[in-house]
Amino acid sequence: MKKLILKSHVLFLLATFSAGLYAVVPLEGEAEWEAFNQGEEKRLQTSNTDARKTIEVLRREAEAKREVLRQEARVTY
Repeated sequence: MKKLILKSHVLFLLATFSAGLYAVVPLEGEAEWEAFNQGEEKRLQTSNTDARKTIEVLRREAEAKREVLRQEARVTY
């Protein structure tokens, strides 16, 4: 008995393969979104750390950063 290869069988196999390939291989740009999402997680962790610091500590850090910027501005001009 001969086996027939129907167009519907070919389309089914192609669709199945495509779906499997999509699940395994990331699409273009998907890796960039993954990196963006990881950056968001790091930013949130940093925000949580900042939330635990006292206001005085944050003020001292901000003043130190401003002083560094002032010195850099003096060197530049």
